[in-house]
Amino acid sequence: MAKVTCPVCSATFERPADGICPECGVALTPSAAPVIPPPARATAAKGGSCPVCGAPVKPGAKVCDECGIDLAEAQAAMSGTPSAAGSSVGGTATTHSTCPVCGATVKPGAKVCDDCGVNLAEAQSMTSSGNGAAISTVPSAPPAAAAPAAVCPSCGADRRPGASFCRECGESFPKTPSIQGEGLLEPGEFLSGRYRVERKLGGGGMGAVYLAKDMNLKGKLIAIKAVLNSEDPDLLRAARQEAENLLGIDHPNIVTLRDIVEKASVPFIVMDYLEGPDWNDLYEQRISTKEEAFTAEEAITMILGIVPAFEYLHNRRPPVVYRDFKPSQVKVVTEKATGQQRHVLLDLGVAYTYEGQPEEAWGTVGYAPPEVGGVCLQPPTMDLATICRTLQGLLGLDLMKYGYGNMPPMDQVPWIPEELYYLLERGTALDPRRRFQTLADLRAQMEGVLRLIQGRQGTLPRPSGAFYTPVVSRIFTGNLHRTTGHLLSLPVSREDDPAAPSLDQASDLLLQGKPEDALAHIEQALTINPKSTHAYLLKTVALGKIGQLEQAQVELNKVTKLTDISSDWSYAIVAAQMAEDSNDPARAEQLYRDLLRMVPGELPPRQKLANLLLRQGRYQEASDLYAQIVGADPANAEAILNWADSLAAVGSAEQSISVLRRVGENAVRFVDAQTRMIELLLQRAHQDPAALNLAAEAIESLQGRTQTPRYYRLAGDWWFEAYQLGQRNKLDQIQNWPMGNGRPALKEIAQRAREAYRHYLRVAPSSDDTDEIIGRIHFGIRHMM
Repeated sequence: MAKVTCPVCSATFERPADGICPECGVALTPSAAPVIPPPARATAAKGGSCPVCGAPVKPGAKVCDECGIDLAEAQAAMSGTPSAAGSSVGGTATTHSTCPVCGATVKPGAKVCDDCGVNLAEAQSMTSSGNGAAISTVPSAPPAAAAPAAVCPSCGADRRPGASFCRECGESFPKTPSIQGEGLLEPGEFLSGRYRVERKLGGGGMGAVYLAKDMNLKGKLIAIKAVLNSEDPDLLRAARQEAENLLGIDHPNIVTLRDIVEKASVPFIVMDYLEGPDWNDLYEQRISTKEEAFTAEEAITMILGIVPAFEYLHNRRPPVVYRDFKPSQVKVVTEKATGQQRHVLLDLGVAYTYEGQPEEAWGTVGYAPPEVGGVCLQPPTMDLATICRTLQGLLGLDLMKYGYGNMPPMDQVPWIPEELYYLLERGTALDPRRRFQTLADLRAQMEGVLRLIQGRQGTLPRPSGAFYTPVVSRIFTGNLHRTTGHLLSLPVSREDDPAAPSLDQASDLLLQGKPEDALAHIEQALTINPKSTHAYLLKTVALGKIGQLEQAQVELNKVTKLTDISSDWSYAIVAAQMAEDSNDPARAEQLYRDLLRMVPGELPPRQKLANLLLRQGRYQEASDLYAQIVGADPANAEAILNWADSLAAVGSAEQSISVLRRVGENAVRFVDAQTRMIELLLQRAHQDPAALNLAAEAIESLQGRTQTPRYYRLAGDWWFEAYQLGQRNKLDQIQNWPMGNGRPALKEIAQRAREAYRHYLRVAPSSDDTDEIIGRIHFGIRHMM
């Protein structure tokens, strides 16, 4: 049997009988069927049985009621009889086992998918045309039916407004050449008695755009654009209805539609005229002046500037899909009063309200995803893909050379940081299931990636308040005061999970170190939703923390039957922690690195990986990761402390002290940071007596904030070092004293050291250093009371 290669996942295997890729589940291109001359369309069948499925057919029937086959074409195909009439699809009989758009099973010989209504031959020709060529550049005028009949000319079924095929029999409606909007308006003429046309501004995908003045508003400049260039009244009526639906859109990042007017039955949209360059203009200026594309920080900032427009459109009910996003569709408007710039989305000419219905595809080659073509579903996720493709273009990638699923090797694009590379890799994946599925997810990852880039470059904006606040993850939960918990990093429960309240309680208990209590809430959650992947993940964590590793692995394996774990970040984070609990650091490391590709803007997986490397003694690698984390999240005290430890371990004590000074006095880990800094400073005191000055400041900052044995030991060590310096007549090198009352006598310094050490022995009687401390008290300090 011949081997086939899946166009999505690239797996190679023998062609399956059901036509579905066994690896990723995508519908495969059907095997080429023999070309059979199209049959003549019979006026009626004489009855009998269907030549395809064998079901009885009524006399005069043209279509089998059971399988939907055109009886005349089926009979001709079986008998080899040629036809004088052409096929409505294209003259080739093609058998489809599954719909190439929605994946539903289709009956033998069917021309239309019963589930999504797509014309199977047209859809197949689009999906088999190759990556990057699934959709053509938007034509100046869409195809229209020549005879706008209210019913299908073939079967007599009602014809939907704007439809290009019949839902009942699959007949493609005849098309006629479209007209151009360019010649419809002339300078000086009036529309609707108030809009005076000034000049043509340019041409869009759907027609020409004109500059005009609203004479009712003292000559305010406006733009006028044809909704649709067509002679088909049905299509024009549908286009006008769509435009009227968009009139209610009101957002500062979307051009405002003001009115709909007509001329010669062609509707025109009246919208605000915006002055300023579009992104294409800015890109060309950038290339001509600097000979380089936008930097990663600039490009992401531009995209984030227009994301609120898409959030507004997608959050409408039903959602509005823009469909044709690209750099030329955004203008940068400078507010005259404030000088601030605003990114504004232009031209809603092909936007449509999405209600799960297949529509004729619109888009631009290089930007539109490859699965979009012909008549197909175009959900809001289509916009997410074009946003990522636009970001690639702003960064200087050749979109015609590097299509979906075809990022250039990382070493060939050194100007794209690693975390941004991974974001683009996911956002433009060939398989639509691997891409971002919600705008909120895409935005969160973009913002996280931007923080990492800005932190590395030192351009992270300062907060409006006095202090940075910890970065909070949208998809991971940890300690309230840190980006990740000290021990755990748990996935956030899904809002659509009916067991979410119980799972949130379980997460809180796990973070408090109470896995046994958490298990009770998890079991309750599973009674509510037995298929909750989140419940099984939390159960895995809880069982792992109480040492039941084998049972934890059983629960983790259940998740593999409920979700595709290859791209599931929630599975990966729990599996990595499970690997750590099972003393399998190599697997844990690989899973954490996989997470950096899945959710490149998230800090918790990065911090978990750094912690793992620190425990393995790979201090320099850990230090590099902590530097990234702290750069993006300056308030992450846990990462600062671990970064300081890794720097000290590689001999960079001075840099370690500098890092520890970043922890503000209001931080939860301030005491830990100060005590660690005192330790490092005291280690340097023998070679650099001035280190005692900084240590004195740190000790004084801790007075009244802690009474731990560690504090008293460090206080004793400081006074002991000062005493040793006094023995060498070098006390003048100390300017700062913990008492704050100037330099005391050497005898008082000795007494302070004894008191601190004795207090330490009282609160830590079983300490391993007891003999050392007693020796210092009795023999190291010669001044007696």
